[in-house]
Formats: sequence, C-alpha cells, structure tokens
Amino acid sequence: ADPFKIRCHPLQARFSTGLGPVASSRYARRSSPTTQRIFTIFCHEPLRLFIAVSVDERVRAAASQIIAGLIKSGADVKWVASENLHLTLSFLGETAEERLPEISRASETAVSGHSPFDLEFDRLGAFGAPARPKVLWLGVGRGAQVLSKLAGALRCELKKTAIAPQEEPGREFSAHLTLGRVRGPKNIKSLVEALKTLKIPPGLVCRAEKLVLYQSRLSTQGPAYGIVRETPLG
Repeated sequence: ADPFKIRCHPLQARFSTGLGPVASSRYARRSSPTTQRIFTIFCHEPLRLFIAVSVDERVRAAASQIIAGLIKSGADVKWVASENLHLTLSFLGETAEERLPEISRASETAVSGHSPFDLEFDRLGAFGAPARPKVLWLGVGRGAQVLSKLAGALRCELKKTAIAPQEEPGREFSAHLTLGRVRGPKNIKSLVEALKTLKIPPGLVCRAEKLVLYQSRLSTQGPAYGIVRETPLG
C-alpha cells in the first residue's frame, strides 16, 4: 500500500491489495495487520490541512512562464512548483482526523448558493514593501469579489464548528496564486523591475467549480499536496 496516498485520502483510500475503498480507519484496522500498522502510523496523527480553489493547466502553464521570467532576475526566491499552485481560501493547520466530517459539512454549507464562476488572472504583485517584496503573486481581477465572499462564508462556517482558520491579524483576503517567497536581498532591484515589466497573457481565465480540502506533507524536497475531499459549487 502507498502510505502517503492513504494519509492524503483517510476517508476514501484505496489499497493495492484489492481491498477497494476504505470508509474509515476502523474498517482498515479490521482488514489486515499491515493495514492496521499503516493507519496507526499515518492516520492517527494531526493532518496539516487547507482549503483552496484549484486552477487549470492553462493557468499553471502561464504561471510557470511568468516564474521563468522572474528567475532571470537572479533573485534569491523559493519558487512554487506548478503542480502546487492554488488559491488558498483557508489554512487550517494541524487538525485531528476526527474533525474531517465537520470540515466537510462546513464546506458544503459555505458553497450553497454559490454557482461556478470565472476567475481572471490579470496582475502581478508582491506582499511586503515595494522595494523589499516578500511574497510574489499572480492576482485575480474579475471574480475576486465572488471568491472573497466564498472565502468569508467558508471561514464563518468553520468558526461555527470551533475550527479556527489560521489567519494573519489585520490582513484582508486577497485572491492570488503564490509564485514564490523571497529568501534574501540578492538582486532584489532586478526582481522588482521584472514584476513591473513582465506581461500576463490576455484572457487568462479559469473556472472555479469546487472547493478542495488538501493535506500538506512537508519534506526537504518541498511540500506535497494530496486531495482529501472536493466540494462542488452550486
């Protein structure tokens, strides 16, 4: 069995042994000693979770091209891998597996009344001082207000269940894809200039159709994200 796959899908894991879908870790424990050990190690520890809207391959490709242009500045930046690009709505942090049903219900309530909508990426920017950027991003124009309302509804529902999203005090929701995080001052002026001059492909639009609950696993190679559950809009 693939332990990370089980860890990322604790409620709907599949095993190479042919056991099929596993509805819960209790069922898995009855299946075999091997399965029991896997769930004991990987599913009984807190899960590092966040809820986001995913983006399509066209947006990923365009973001990768923009990152390639920014890399030419020679700045010291930790870049985000294209497969990890997403629009974070709420970061939950370390969460007990037992809270997953509550998170699912909160997500379902939050999306009720929200139909799928378009997101247009039309701006580059950075968090931090203009001359000292810290986080580089590709931002949303059209659709940003709708996404902000959805994020607000989600956070409200999560707080009703006593699950407090981890938020920076005083920071309003900003609809963006994080492209990279600046690690040091090397070639920072060239980076700032690149942010001003790089062009975004016109009509860079993707459809927001669902909320995705992700589990994040950190390693020396960088984070890896697994889908726990998807909640369709509408």
